[in-house]
Amino acid sequence: MSKKILNNPSECVEEMLEGAEISQRGVKRLEGWNVLVREDIDFVKANRVAIISGGGSGHEPSHGGWVGEGMLSAAVAGGVFASPSTNAVLAAILTVTGPKGCLVIIKNYTGDRLNFGLAAEQAKARGLKVEVVVVGDDCALPNRGKGIAGRRGVAGTVFVHKVAGAAAELGLSLEEVKQVAEKASKSIATIGVATTVCTLPGKERNERLGENECELGLGIHGEPGVVKQNMESCDTLVNKTLAYIFKQEEGWKYLNVAHGDKVALMVNNLGSTTPMELSVVARRAFGSLTNHYKVKVERLLAGTFMSSLDMAGFSLTVFVLDEQLLQYLDAPTKAHAWPNTIATPKISSPFPCPDLSSKQVSSSTCPKISEKDAELFKNCVKTACESVKEIHQQLTEWDQKVGDGDCGDTLASGADLLLNSLSSFDFTKPDAAFSSIAVIIERMGGTSGAIYTILFVSIAGFFSNFAHSRDLNLNDWVEAFETGVNSVSRYGGATKGDRTMLDALIPAVEALKESLAKGESFNLLLSSVSNAATKGANETKSLKAHAGRSSYVPEELLKTVPDPGAMAVAQWISAVTKLLSS
Repeated sequence: MSKKILNNPSECVEEMLEGAEISQRGVKRLEGWNVLVREDIDFVKANRVAIISGGGSGHEPSHGGWVGEGMLSAAVAGGVFASPSTNAVLAAILTVTGPKGCLVIIKNYTGDRLNFGLAAEQAKARGLKVEVVVVGDDCALPNRGKGIAGRRGVAGTVFVHKVAGAAAELGLSLEEVKQVAEKASKSIATIGVATTVCTLPGKERNERLGENECELGLGIHGEPGVVKQNMESCDTLVNKTLAYIFKQEEGWKYLNVAHGDKVALMVNNLGSTTPMELSVVARRAFGSLTNHYKVKVERLLAGTFMSSLDMAGFSLTVFVLDEQLLQYLDAPTKAHAWPNTIATPKISSPFPCPDLSSKQVSSSTCPKISEKDAELFKNCVKTACESVKEIHQQLTEWDQKVGDGDCGDTLASGADLLLNSLSSFDFTKPDAAFSSIAVIIERMGGTSGAIYTILFVSIAGFFSNFAHSRDLNLNDWVEAFETGVNSVSRYGGATKGDRTMLDALIPAVEALKESLAKGESFNLLLSSVSNAATKGANETKSLKAHAGRSSYVPEELLKTVPDPGAMAVAQWISAVTKLLSS
């Protein structure tokens, strides 16, 4: 068993945050959640765009160390290397967001994208102004083409926190702060080198690296690197990492930088690297950037910014600067972990947490629909649920071949949850109904639960922000459906052709829009939608998987089985269109 100076490993995150509140200046915990917020949050809510980030614990000082004036308004902590829950993120957003809105900065990992993204959509459905920036600065792997995993978010994300926080502190609008964050995220590149693998609390150490071995391009959760090799000198390892960052070959060009450009360099301790080693790394990196790559290192930061528990190693981040980004990088901050801040001990006193039980927007502008249409709406939901239950076993059999075997059980459980709750929904209010559906579906769990919840929360948000003083028409319902499907694609990262449920959803949206444009009859429109969804789902047999567990399954096996999620979508779309046509 690994040796850690902890009590119970299962309580280490909560106890860490209690200690952070005591020892860090200007932060408080959010009651009931593993969230740190600025102590002056009332001022932030009234006068500033709020900045939120977070992720799994074990990367300290990320992300709680960046909470403070000039950086983050709140940081949400998950379990060790585990994304925080949607409700934890939502609690943070509700606590810190005022009239000027909130920017959520997400590291590019599937769990973070789904949970932070869903929380952002739920907050928007409540009428809050929320924008999202996803950061992927890892440059260890070439462009993976159709793969949706993309570049991982690693230490360079801290630079995005810093400049976005500075922009917010100057009173810029949400759109302006988002633009600064996006510009920064496109100007950073990071790669790491490790000499040991990290050890999770209460677990045995992974011994995949021999005594004289190291890895280049590994992940901050201990994922294997792209290259395992014998140990070399510091200068040689630094040269190799910078070569990845500055690669310009096809599929590798992640950083647009020219001779004479101004850059900031971050030399990051991955966990247990000594200050002596970091200084030697910084020495070589500075020299190589200046003399070989001919760039001007305007700022050099060496220390621990985003760790991986006790991993021994370092990462280098190069941040290409313009005058605005340099100004924001230099702007003052009171964040505890940013260089030159001082902590003052204080007594713990958590903030009260906002009520998370209400999911409906009180200021909704959505018009009601007639009792007759509401009854039809209810029957559509009922029919969709019953149709999915009909193919429960078939979904399970498909998923046992290309996934983890739980698709049928998960969707059937969600259908049962909805069927048992339909009588309590107000179907005369589409925004309220879809919001209630989302609340129930979230209990379904799994990736399917998160994806369907995003779909329905986004549709609810569309209706709750409906800006027209007229009754809803067919075009409005189609636009709402398209909004939900676009959100699923945005936060899940997949699109048509990636062998997911979107291969049925997107063709359905396209068929709806095409039929409307042609002025086709309602029954012909329904037929087109059903056929498009079914065709798209069936064609997943011929697609290579770029998302989910199917992406690990041999292509030969995939060719015999359609995507279960897409087939479920086609099933309920066909059932609903059949009901409507009758």
